[in-house]
Amino acid sequence: MQGLIKYFTYDWVKDIWLPAAGAILIPLAIAFFTWWFGASRAEKQKEMQELRDNLNFLVSTSLASINGLIFLGKRLEKIISQEKNALDIINGKKTSENFVFDSVCYGFVYEDVFKSIEEIKYSQCISYQPDFVVEISLIKSLLHSLERYMDERNAIVKSISECENKAIKNERNIGFIKGDYENISGSLAEVYRFTLLIRLLIGKVVKLNQDIKGLNLTPQLYSEEQLEFIKKAEEEYTKYSAQKQETQNA
Repeated sequence: MQGLIKYFTYDWVKDIWLPAAGAILIPLAIAFFTWWFGASRAEKQKEMQELRDNLNFLVSTSLASINGLIFLGKRLEKIISQEKNALDIINGKKTSENFVFDSVCYGFVYEDVFKSIEEIKYSQCISYQPDFVVEISLIKSLLHSLERYMDERNAIVKSISECENKAIKNERNIGFIKGDYENISGSLAEVYRFTLLIRLLIGKVVKLNQDIKGLNLTPQLYSEEQLEFIKKAEEEYTKYSAQKQETQNA
């Protein structure tokens, strides 16, 4: 009888169900949180890898853009020299029996590789550098406008070259050179400015690599030619800005 009473007064919740539940739920909870934190860590690693890839691509594309600007800058310098000589002949400051307009009025190709950059892929960087995406958008817009200007210039040159009337063609060439000389000089100054802006952007990426733990970007160095052009861009754009300011104040 006492054994039966003891059976009915047994605390099933305390003595049976809680231990049994603990034996089942505790391993399940451990497994769940292990999975949860593991998945969270994997997601963070994935995001870090995507950011690393995107920033490496940004630097690589920026360096390629500088190469394009170096090539364009050299072509513009050559055209400026040729157009200045042509203007001296047109204005009677020089004489030349063998002068040919087609040797001056020609087009050339400039391709904007920076247009492949997508700003949305760098939104994570805003928390570290609020103006980072703005800088990318600015450079992208400026380089696109430069490419569009070159395309428009090439179209004009092509139109002149296809003119069959020699007298009209010469008149168009003269008018083109007079207007193009100033435009090209301004475009060369813009090439220098855009080069400096891209250098600043690359500097911002270097700073991000220092500030974001575990980012570990692939080192990408300037070539000797790029360093020389950047130095030249600093000097020439400073002179251009000073001359422009003097003209405005005159």
